[in-house]
Amino acid sequence: FSSTQRCNALDIHTIRDLSLAAESIADPNHPLLTAFDPNTVKTMRLLCLGIDKASVKASGAPKSCSAEDSFWQNPLSNTTGVKTSLALLAKKLLSKVRSVEQSFGFRPVPTLSLTLRHAGRDAEPRRERRQMQLGSFKVGNPNCKGNISSPKG
Repeated sequence: FSSTQRCNALDIHTIRDLSLAAESIADPNHPLLTAFDPNTVKTMRLLCLGIDKASVKASGAPKSCSAEDSFWQNPLSNTTGVKTSLALLAKKLLSKVRSVEQSFGFRPVPTLSLTLRHAGRDAEPRRERRQMQLGSFKVGNPNCKGNISSPKG
């Protein structure tokens, strides 16, 4: 964030602006060198060109998993449509969870949450969130009687 502020102060607002400004930093009084050290400017320019020499770090299992869909173009207007869409999203989410399980094994899912964004009665966007504590429940554990699955028709 502070890098963005420093760039904005130098009238650099886009990747293109930064790339052009960083092309010629031979002059020690170059504006970029007043805000950043030479190595940072060089790294920023390479990143603008899509060159990143940093190695990819494995970070382990994701901390969250989500599925979402937008209904702005085709709004849901009845209970059947909402139930069908929620079932499809649950299926999509379960597929993602299974993929994570294949890579990292079963892991506890302590909290299940659902967030709905919708137009309220006054047409103002609203957001509602519901959460449920699952404790040591493991999604997809075949020995658990409470497996999450998509609802049947």
